[in-house]
Amino acid sequence: VTNKAISAPEAVDHGSLDRCVHLLKRIAEDAESGYTDYAAAEESLKLQEPKRMSALTRRLLAGIDYDDVRARRVENFAFLHEKLQRYNHLSFTANPDAVPLCYPYLGAPAGMREELRAQRIYTPSYWPEVATTESMPDFERNVPGSAVFLPCDQRLSRAQLEMMVRSLLDRLA
Repeated sequence: VTNKAISAPEAVDHGSLDRCVHLLKRIAEDAESGYTDYAAAEESLKLQEPKRMSALTRRLLAGIDYDDVRARRVENFAFLHEKLQRYNHLSFTANPDAVPLCYPYLGAPAGMREELRAQRIYTPSYWPEVATTESMPDFERNVPGSAVFLPCDQRLSRAQLEMMVRSLLDRLA
């Protein structure tokens, strides 16, 4: 998103079909079976010049109920924040107009990400290079190792969210 006036690209992306194998494997099998394809799809986007959306991508996105996605994400984020904010070393107020990507939890015990992964809860790692940048202030260098970005997306049930909260609180106890 930018306020700068930029021209839309003319070229259309014709590679999206090759990059969605992991999505189909996730539906047909499970998330783990498509991970290698996901990593390959991500790698194929590196240094990619911007292109117009493919017809496939436009059709897939047209099938999403964005109002429902927004409501579920906001609800899931609010649930996690209600349960975890008093333990979270990151203090913030959620923007009521925002649709959250994840719930940022700072101060997670060592090994928490791996414990969640063993329960098939996948948390992204952001800014791994920051931890090894010597010129970076201590706080920033510690974020990649002490933050867990908990999923709050629309696919998650209340039971799954409760399991995440319970796992984290059990480790903190």
